[in-house]
Amino acid sequence: MGIIRRWPTASSVDVLLLVEGTYPVLPGGVSEWVHATVSALEGRRFGIVFIGGDRAEANQLHYSLPQNVVHFEHHFIADSWKARRHWRGRPQARNPGALSQLASFYHALVDAATNDLEPPPADELFELIAAGSITREDFLHSREAWDVLRVCYQGDGATGARSFIDIFWQIRAMYAPLLTLNAIIERLPDSQVVHALSTGFAGALATLLKQRRGDAILLSEHGVYTRERTIDLARTTGGQKGPGRHSASLDDSDGRRVWIKYFESLGRISYRHADRITALHKSNQEWQLAAGAPPARSRIVANGIDVSRFACLRDDRTEEIPRVVAFIGRVVAIKDVKTFIRSIALMRQSDPDIVGWIVGPVDQDPRYADECLALIRSLGQLNHVRFLGYQDVEGIYPRAGLVMLTSLSESLPLVVLEAFAAGVPVVATDVGACAELIRGRDEKDRRHGSAGAIVSIANPQQTCDAALALLNDHTAWRAARDAGSARVKALYDENSMLAEYEALYAHISSRAA
Repeated sequence: MGIIRRWPTASSVDVLLLVEGTYPVLPGGVSEWVHATVSALEGRRFGIVFIGGDRAEANQLHYSLPQNVVHFEHHFIADSWKARRHWRGRPQARNPGALSQLASFYHALVDAATNDLEPPPADELFELIAAGSITREDFLHSREAWDVLRVCYQGDGATGARSFIDIFWQIRAMYAPLLTLNAIIERLPDSQVVHALSTGFAGALATLLKQRRGDAILLSEHGVYTRERTIDLARTTGGQKGPGRHSASLDDSDGRRVWIKYFESLGRISYRHADRITALHKSNQEWQLAAGAPPARSRIVANGIDVSRFACLRDDRTEEIPRVVAFIGRVVAIKDVKTFIRSIALMRQSDPDIVGWIVGPVDQDPRYADECLALIRSLGQLNHVRFLGYQDVEGIYPRAGLVMLTSLSESLPLVVLEAFAAGVPVVATDVGACAELIRGRDEKDRRHGSAGAIVSIANPQQTCDAALALLNDHTAWRAARDAGSARVKALYDENSMLAEYEALYAHISSRAA
């Protein structure tokens, strides 16, 4: 780990990775995947562009970058609407007509949000930005841009209850990041392939690179970005930070609906410009296709892990089942840690020896972490449900009888694969690929048996019952352990995944050459 800094040491790279809010600054499943994949593909030279929210919340690298990362730079969304110099008066925009497109697109977003329509296409907006017809300075400082803001407010009749300040900051937070991303392209290294790990702002940067330089684009989503932003926004209340790490324009449902349509529109244009699009499993691929991904360019590439790294942990376990239930992940609302806490409290009514471990960082949503601690206290479980913080998971799995995943949304979680390889059954909510991981993805895979249990979202009693059924039945627990171990060895070894990405990089770069 170290202080976050930029080192542009290469004029060209093999793969330029575009990441939003994850590696190498913040821990999590996507970050673990990036670190493992880049490290393993040591024959390729990588550049990484990290797009964060607010630099005050991300001032250190969580990971030491592998030696084949020859370029790294970081950009923060909150910086994009801050003035870099003092202006005397308001200068005239270089292309006043282009600025009017900002109002047109915003009104289309409001109309789509109000009437539950498809999101408006962003093609004309992106073409103007890529061509330099709209610049960040014009947008932030010109008289014409101020007139655009007034037009947006006056034309926001469908959401007329919203204040001018809410609309002002929402429009700034939507457009300023796109204009800033376009401005950084001139100093990015040339690449054989641009690999964006989400839609959103990472996908937007990839789209602008395609429009300006003709770069070949691989778009990979671990979770479906637009769906996860919709969940985040639905749970956002006044005072909490939202898209772009700002707190304005999220206190009303109308503003949230406009944000959702905005991210859906960014997703659609990212899908259209990508040369290949990958999903981790069929359910996510179906989401992508429904959101505009072209079927001919879409494929599934499942996650993989270094099974041998965890196999020794399984071999060293005793036959005794530890009375420890572990949640491993970020302490954030989308992981629904509160359901984990309630489930442990219910389990302890039947078995007072049960303890719950919450293993993961608590600084990504401190408010939510405080709420979880307050819930533990109110349930009288301070001595029995413990926050362990970020830990080396290799020290956790041998001491856990179960891993419990209570998320509201997942894709194909690495923690489940790691638990299987380490010989730990899993109880998980029915989200993402969790059901196929635990029960099997097809008839052949289902012959391995169940590797745990699948439960409903936000159902502490059902989660408690499923966990106790495994912990209290040695035969069922051992069968689940063996099923998970066999499944991960057969289908989720990282060597197969790495070979697929190598083939994708080679194919996309050869087509672009």
